[in-house]
Amino acid sequence: MSFHVKNAEGIRGFAVLNVLVLHAFVGFFSATRPYLGATGQFAVWTFFILSAFLLSLKFIAKGVSIESTVEYFVGRFFRIIPIFYLTAIVYYAFGFMDYKKLLAVMSLQDLFLHLWTIPIEFRFYLMIPIICLVCNVITKKYGWPCCVIFILLSVAVHQLIYPYTNLNIKLTLRWYYPVFAYGVAISYIVANSSVKFSNNQALTIVAICIILCVMSTGGIASLLTGRNLPFWNSDKFVFIGLILALFVYVVSNCSGVINTVFDSKFLNFFGKCSFSIYLCHMGIVMRMSEKWPESIYMFCLSLVISTVIGYLMFLLVESPIERFRHRFVSRYKSTQKNSVSE
Repeated sequence: MSFHVKNAEGIRGFAVLNVLVLHAFVGFFSATRPYLGATGQFAVWTFFILSAFLLSLKFIAKGVSIESTVEYFVGRFFRIIPIFYLTAIVYYAFGFMDYKKLLAVMSLQDLFLHLWTIPIEFRFYLMIPIICLVCNVITKKYGWPCCVIFILLSVAVHQLIYPYTNLNIKLTLRWYYPVFAYGVAISYIVANSSVKFSNNQALTIVAICIILCVMSTGGIASLLTGRNLPFWNSDKFVFIGLILALFVYVVSNCSGVINTVFDSKFLNFFGKCSFSIYLCHMGIVMRMSEKWPESIYMFCLSLVISTVIGYLMFLLVESPIERFRHRFVSRYKSTQKNSVSE
């Protein structure tokens, strides 16, 4: 049993383009920071939701067993840690951090620029088998709607204990749990229902999601309320995350124009290279915006350079590691089968 998620690469491509352009825009044009600041987090939250969605589907398909869990942890380690370590070392070599900071970042004990997402995401990966084990039992006994209700109730309880307004836990998994939970919820909906969105339905829902996200930005919120609300949306992931989860759900189960756009070679290219582009882009944007602030030409060039370097990083580093990961997992599975047959 397996599940194919349409447009996953396209969603990744859309998200990484958003974070790349918005980070560059805020970096080069300082006047936009109070209004566009934190908008790049929409893309990060989308990545969190999509990761939880796709990884949970694997445990729904295979079940939670010792074999599937070991295979999962081995896969996650090789998918994330080697390229994360390499990226951290490169940032250290270019003077973005000192040696002490490097060790803290590599041990997942400290955060650095946009790499703050990796420790949070990796810690949630450790929780997914446990969450899916519970959710699989609930789904089997009571049905998937009860499972989704359970996940949403867990978010409500979480907010009572660790509310998003508690900035003392900012940028930790305790803070961001709801966003990941939404991704798990839609995995159980997709795995157990056959809802497909028509062209008009998908266009309408996706348009509403994008409009609501735009309206929640600091600049638009300030205009709508008449108050000064810079960075207003930086901690509203509990609410905006629901919109983004709906966006991911619809785009992965639609036909028509939205499907054509997210299945395009353009978005699939950026989706394929999304992790590498995400890891490398910040250093490029920071150095270039420091040297050529307010330059539209350098802004555009920074996007091109980030894409080219991200693509080369994908070809020369990420892809070989991925091939090794798949070989390693295949050998592990083969070994397990042989040991069982003996």
